Amino acid sequence: MDKEERPQVGISGLAAVSAGAGLGIILGLLLFWWLPLTETPLTVNLGFGIWDLGFGTSEKVFWFASRSAAIIAYVALTGSVAWGLMVSSKVTDGLISRPISFALHQILSLVAVGFSGLHAVVLLGDRFIQFTWIDLVLPLHATYRPAEVALGIFGFYLVAVVTGSFYVRHLIGQRAWRLLHYLSFPTYVLVTAHGVLSGTDSKQPAMQYMYLATAACILFLVYYRILIERRQRPARLATASQPQAVSAR
Repeated sequence: MDKEERPQVGISGLAAVSAGAGLGIILGLLLFWWLPLTETPLTVNLGFGIWDLGFGTSEKVFWFASRSAAIIAYVALTGSVAWGLMVSSKVTDGLISRPISFALHQILSLVAVGFSGLHAVVLLGDRFIQFTWIDLVLPLHATYRPAEVALGIFGFYLVAVVTGSFYVRHLIGQRAWRLLHYLSFPTYVLVTAHGVLSGTDSKQPAMQYMYLATAACILFLVYYRILIERRQRPARLATASQPQAVSAR
């Protein structure tokens, strides 16, 4: 791959992601201000003690915030996987330059990682499930739906590895980078299973439509990618089998 085609998020890209995160924090603070407060003190379970933040808030604010972050992360992950398939199938060629396509693919992955982390960390404040830090990082340790939560933990680790591979591609090489990117598919399956099985809103029609639509999109793009690969394979084999011309000296 040519140097100019390498996906890189420079200062402007990181600034955009940081601005988005800052906007999310501001909206979160506005959410705390808008929701009706209660007399119950707001506490966060750190696993080794209870941190009292000193003010009260709505009982379900952490759960709603976590679910919102999860939906954003899932949509971003779906977008990243779908965009990667379209780039590899050259569907986007002619519509958008490859450097921009790769940068968009990378940014979507970063958004997925960031909001996945937010989805998990916010749950520390939920007094119903009472997660600790160990529950968030160690699969099958949580008492609340341990198997379903473990699917999400494994999915987060995989998407973090795939996203991190963008930054070590020059060290591991193109072939290893592509092999790591195949982890995107089991990652998508794990995260989808986590959302369907552990989400309390999974039975809502809107959520079911979202899961069905995103899964159908990914399946179609995978089928299209396989179809393109099969059509291009004979031409590549024929090109590779042609003897190289030897220039006369």
